[in-house]
Parts: sequence; structure tokens; C-alpha cells
Amino acid sequence: IAEAFSYNTSGNGRCYYSAKLHEKSYGGERDWDARWNIIKNLECFDNSKVLELGCNMAILSAYLGKFRNISYSVAVDAPDSLLQETDKPSTIKSAKALIEGMLLDNVQVIQLDLNLESYERILGINYDICCALSIFKWIKDKKRFLNYLSNFKLVLYEGHDEDSVEISRFPKYKVTILGKTQTGKSYAENNTRTLLLLEKIA
Repeated sequence: IAEAFSYNTSGNGRCYYSAKLHEKSYGGERDWDARWNIIKNLECFDNSKVLELGCNMAILSAYLGKFRNISYSVAVDAPDSLLQETDKPSTIKSAKALIEGMLLDNVQVIQLDLNLESYERILGINYDICCALSIFKWIKDKKRFLNYLSNFKLVLYEGHDEDSVEISRFPKYKVTILGKTQTGKSYAENNTRTLLLLEKIA
């Protein structure tokens, strides 16, 4: 676990997340515990099949696999070539170290370029909930990506824009604002992003 948090997964020389786990504190750019405290008690994770897009070090999938009774999670991030370009070369090493350190066999990490590859066909839609946290900004074909998200009954989403803008992207969903978390040490204290739970309207 310590190895997982030692890698540069943020692009600024440190791990993207900081966290306290098993009474040990691990340093990083953004406070994971604040996010987890908002997410961890959501009933929608019970016995669920999870897809996590833009997983970074796969910390959401790892925590769901360890501390919630999900069936499994598929965590997706970019190929090594793209991670090198964004100065996050050890992101997948971090994810695999975290999964191994937490003794998980229900979390799988996949590398895909969501701007090029046929991710719809490769990943499919056989999941109970799709998690897309702080990834939308990096997607070039946003209409295509939103169309893919529309296949899922439940979406856990965090964007980069104002709440009204993000909510307007999902007209066919009931939107619940779960809370806000600060974006990291490299940003002003009042710079936050909002976690949304989207439930498809029948």
C-alpha cells in the first residue's frame, strides 16, 4: 500500500490522493478520505458490478472492493504512452500495487484510450453503476462519451464545471448532489468539485 502512494499519479510529482488507511497516513495531492466519506454509504453499491472510468490509481474501485460488498469492479485508465505524456507514468503501477496491497481479487485494471479506441464495444454496458470522476474534461468527443454514460441506470459523476452546467448534461437522469470536495494542494482552498449521483428516469 505504501508503494502505491509513493508513485507520481498526479503529474506534479506526487500521488494524486492522500489517505489514512489502517491507521497509517499517506501523502498526496487530493484528500481521498473526504471523497470516500461522501460515497461510502451509498446503497447502490450493494452487490453491484462497477465500472470506473478514469480510475487513476483505482482507489475508488479498491475501496469498494475492500470495504463494500460489490461483486467486482473494472477500473479503466489511459495507456502508458498517454500517461507518459501527462507526466503520470506510474499510475497503473500504483493501481496494481494498491489492489495487491489490499489483497483484492474482485478489481481489474484495464488500459484504454477513451479518445480513440472502441471502448463501448470493449467494455460493454453490463454494469450496475458507472463511475466517471473528473474525467469529462479530458474527453475529446464529449457527445459520444455522454451517449455511452446514458446506457447506465446509475452514474456516479464529478465534472469540472459549475453544478448547473454539469447537471444540464444529464436531462434523462434524476440528479442528487452528494457533496463537494476540495480539488487538491495545487488549488485554492475554495476550489471544489461536486459529486453527483445520477439515476436514470424510467
